[in-house]
Amino acid sequence: ESIGPVKRVIMGLDRLLKSPCGFAFVEYVSREHALSAIAYLTGTKLDGKVIRVELDAGFKPGRQYGRGKRGGQVRDDRRGSSDP
Repeated sequence: ESIGPVKRVIMGLDRLLKSPCGFAFVEYVSREHALSAIAYLTGTKLDGKVIRVELDAGFKPGRQYGRGKRGGQVRDDRRGSSDP
C-alpha cells in the first residue's frame, strides 16, 4: 500500500567521512502520511535490518550528520561492531 507523497529526503551522513550512515529524514506532504509511514514501516526490515520510523520536530541544517563519537550514529557507538 502506498503511504503518500514524499516532499523531500535528506540522507544522514557520517560527520567525518560524509558517507551515508544509516538514517534519513523523510518529509511527507501531510502529517497523516507521516503517521501512516510510522504505522506501516516501523519494525519492517530493509537489507536485513529492522527499521524505525518516528516523528521529528523538523529538519534543521547540520542534523544530517551523525552525532556519534566516530561520526556516525550514537547507536553504532554502543554496538560492538559496525557494518562493512
